[in-house]
Amino acid sequence: MEVGSLTELFVRNLKMWRWHLGISQRDVAVMSGVSESYIHAVELMDISPTLGLLERLAGALEVPAWTLLCEDGDLEGGDGGWGDQMSCRFRREVWALVDGLFADARRGRRI
Repeated sequence: MEVGSLTELFVRNLKMWRWHLGISQRDVAVMSGVSESYIHAVELMDISPTLGLLERLAGALEVPAWTLLCEDGDLEGGDGGWGDQMSCRFRREVWALVDGLFADARRGRRI
């Protein structure tokens, strides 16, 4: 999925990580030391997050901060090295393939 701005990418990844971890905006707020309404405003893109908030949220989610800015969020986490960055690109290609397969299945084609 093409994203129009770095803020949109960040918000998409933040929501994806919250969903993946099964935590609410309130949980993230408590873990990162900000208000729930602030997290809500960030996710609505009413305000842009600072780098400091990005680091605090990454710490709360226990992921490297760069994964919140990665094209596909890199659900594996990792140490942020070259291999993680490559896996992020690879994951995007795999998800495109999987999405295509599911679209074919919805249209009644065999997978």
